[in-house]
Amino acid sequence: MKILFLAGPSGSGKSYFASRHLAERGWLHLEINRHDQGDGIDLENFRSQWDDFWIRHDASPLREELRRRAAGAPDMVLSFASSVVLSADHLHAATGQFCVTYLYGHPQFCLQAFLDRERSMPRELAISHWDKHNRETFGELPLSRNQPLLIEVFREDGSRRDPKEIYADITSRMGKAN
Repeated sequence: MKILFLAGPSGSGKSYFASRHLAERGWLHLEINRHDQGDGIDLENFRSQWDDFWIRHDASPLREELRRRAAGAPDMVLSFASSVVLSADHLHAATGQFCVTYLYGHPQFCLQAFLDRERSMPRELAISHWDKHNRETFGELPLSRNQPLLIEVFREDGSRRDPKEIYADITSRMGKAN
């Protein structure tokens, strides 16, 4: 059983991809990005294990807790808020424990996807919200430590790649057969 940390900017499709395309394949999905409900880590009740990973860079307690929760699922995915970008120390701690992947796209395409989504939802978050929560993310993701973890979700014309292609990219990185 593999555990995927799925992060990336708002509008890249993290939650949609995890809840639709991975959950349909039997993956257990924990939505950590719960904008209106509070901190998903607290809501899922694994704060102490997360803090072991995030603060002390010890991934073992978190991995064991997630494996326990995913009993019977082929794999597990945690989708994170756009502001989550793992440091070099976090990536080192995650090695061999979690597969870290950032869904990524040109800021213009991610912003447009975010705005399209927000127009269809009651919360209707504005451009200022997107800018505030993604500015740092777009500054950090192009760093060399993150380059191998990026999966482009848009084509050059701004259309989305087929989810099957993205799934193939993810499972390839995880060392799993499609």
